Amino acid sequence: QVHCVILAVGPLSPAGIDAIAADDEDSLHYVKIMLRSCIRSGLILAKHSQVQSVAFPTLTSKVGGDTYEQTLLMGLKILIEEAKHSDLNNLHIIAKDEDESTKLIAMALDMGLTMS
Repeated sequence: QVHCVILAVGPLSPAGIDAIAADDEDSLHYVKIMLRSCIRSGLILAKHSQVQSVAFPTLTSKVGGDTYEQTLLMGLKILIEEAKHSDLNNLHIIAKDEDESTKLIAMALDMGLTMS
């Protein structure tokens, strides 16, 4: 059984800051591309390392910022999309606290996902 840690950091705007304005569509698009790249790279590393179970932290913009919940949902959707193309047996999402966990569960249920 292989154990490994694959680290990632949350998205920054093209300007290099973690606070993104809700009306800054260019920065949000950039963040979406970077999130997908980060998640896809992590899943590729997991596959090459023959890992069957992965835990991803939530990757969001600044907590409490204008786009925090938007990037939280964006990351969840991307993670689910990318995981569909992986060989994983288990995918875990690690929330920073109970409030974030509650938001993630609500988002997942709204998307029609089931919890186990």
